[in-house]
Amino acid sequence: MKRWKKYLRMGAFVALLIIALGAMGFSMVNNQAGMVLTDQETFKTKDVLMVLKKAGLELKISKEPALAPKECALGRVEPKVYDIDDGLSQLYIYEFNSTLERRTTLEELSGRGDPNSQDPFSRDPFIKAQKLSRAYGAKNMVMVLVYNITLENMENETKILTPITLTVGKTIFYELNQGRKFVLQGEGEHWEGKLVVSTYEEQWTDEKGYKRTQTNSTELPLIRYKGNPEEIRDITYRFEWPGGASSLTSDDGFRQGNFDDEQTSVYGGSNLWWGWFGFGTGRVPEEDDTCDFSVRWNGGEEERVTLKAQ
Repeated sequence: MKRWKKYLRMGAFVALLIIALGAMGFSMVNNQAGMVLTDQETFKTKDVLMVLKKAGLELKISKEPALAPKECALGRVEPKVYDIDDGLSQLYIYEFNSTLERRTTLEELSGRGDPNSQDPFSRDPFIKAQKLSRAYGAKNMVMVLVYNITLENMENETKILTPITLTVGKTIFYELNQGRKFVLQGEGEHWEGKLVVSTYEEQWTDEKGYKRTQTNSTELPLIRYKGNPEEIRDITYRFEWPGGASSLTSDDGFRQGNFDDEQTSVYGGSNLWWGWFGFGTGRVPEEDDTCDFSVRWNGGEEERVTLKAQ
């Protein structure tokens, strides 16, 4: 019995050691894969599928694409089409040889710099086919989320698709573009305001072999009235930060928005022909910046609030 217990203890120790080393190895493989994904100059379709699966989305090759790949080719690149498990959307994945090729192709599609270019709506294959879509970009990749929404059941189907859109946008923004998001927020006696900032850097090699960098960002202003919104007859508000501003005037009252909800637009996405994927360029607010929020309503009442990083 003593000898048997000795072997049992030794066997248990070896088993625990194997489990521990296996866990360490799995962690190292995962970390190394993440590092490779971050450092590599181009992505593969399998990289997109991997990060989306990690985010909880299972994609399968579509047998019935909403739009045939040949009908929506971008330059020489035809997409691979995948069904998303909600049954209401498909993801079209375009894999270009380089970020430069992707940028050049989409610039031609958008018609930027060409005063004689055609109506962009006629150049976007998804709009032309009357398909609701939202396009995203990451390095050499373009991903277009296509919605199969019916008019009869639009409200319920939109509720299903919103979290899908949020997951796709967040995953591409954080995992593929290495983006970052922060919030400048503040409140006064009557109003709360916040500016949600999301930004990432895109790098590529141009035609002459030079390394190029572009900062892409979006700034989403949100406001909330502490009283009864129906009391407001007219409103003018403005957000102003170093290098940028956003303002709105309405004499049609005020509709309280989703101040605390996570917005899909924060993570990008736009019609394909825009070519910017929902992001602009220019000076980006930083976390140590402040934002001035001013509001005037009902003809004379005013309030000013300074927004700071939260």
